[in-house]
Amino acid sequence: MVVGLLVVALLIVCGLLGASGFIVSKKPDAKQLLEKLVPYQGGAGIAGIVVGLLGLVNMLMNLGALLKHSVGGLVIGLVGSASLIGTGFLLGFALIQGFNKDPNARAKAEELRTKLVTYQVPMGMVCIVLGVLNLVFML
Repeated sequence: MVVGLLVVALLIVCGLLGASGFIVSKKPDAKQLLEKLVPYQGGAGIAGIVVGLLGLVNMLMNLGALLKHSVGGLVIGLVGSASLIGTGFLLGFALIQGFNKDPNARAKAEELRTKLVTYQVPMGMVCIVLGVLNLVFML
């Protein structure tokens, strides 16, 4: 239950940060609240990548049981993990690049980020929706 709540919180926080530009454009008064989360953006991104990858590996290792028990839960889990990994990469990009000393790798990573950044808001929205869905299913 605690791990599930942690995943839900991470989905919602990464989703809010990922979709913050869209949210602020629709609700300008949300800017102050979202600015409080920005200092944690890199850490949340790294945590999102790690938790997303662990969730993906866990689902693949238990694929047979998940297919028998809950196909819908499997789909929600796979989409949630994928969107958490993608959003986490974009949020943690600056922090990740700090460890990268190879100029060629930095250029390739920047190229990948440039391609993915167009999907940041949709992935953030998916994270928010799936975080709320997971919370509802837990209760």
